Amino acid sequence: LRDLKNRYEAMGYTEDVVWDYVLSAYFKGIGSVRYGLKSSHKNYSNLVKRQAVEYEKDIYNSQD
Repeated sequence: LRDLKNRYEAMGYTEDVVWDYVLSAYFKGIGSVRYGLKSSHKNYSNLVKRQAVEYEKDIYNSQD
């Protein structure tokens, strides 16, 4: 993931967009994002981000 993140950061994308590209390229392959992000890429990255927030909440709540 680090190499993908470095690649898209070097292209000048903002942090949110970098992660959309990283997650999509990791999931579907780097060639799938060659011509930009499609709705399926955004849907996938949004799902991953939502799940990460839920996991974080679960971890935080389990520490109580």
